[in-house]
Amino acid sequence: GDGGFPDPIPFANGRTTIEIDVWTEEANTEVLLKVEDAQDEFRFAELTQVTPSAGWNTLSFDFSSVGIEYWETFEKLMIIFDPTRCVYNPVFDENCPNQPAEDEYYFDNIRLPN
Repeated sequence: GDGGFPDPIPFANGRTTIEIDVWTEEANTEVLLKVEDAQDEFRFAELTQVTPSAGWNTLSFDFSSVGIEYWETFEKLMIIFDPTRCVYNPVFDENCPNQPAEDEYYFDNIRLPN
């Protein structure tokens, strides 16, 4: 699709959980995973998990609560670390008190297990 994967994410009954290995400097870091329709930005689902510890953690995001009629349209996947933290950006929010983040985040091994 436009700006997405060439094929939709292969969700199916019993196959609704995306697992991602993430690395954060601190425990209790929020990680938001968003899946989106590449042709319709208003058709999406998002879930948030929290890292239990600093370092590498495997987080699971279960999209089973999303209606099955939407599963075959999700072609984009976004990972957002600390989604509620505003970071100064004069284009989006010139009044945000935080300077650009110096935190480091990593992700690896995105999978949709059976």
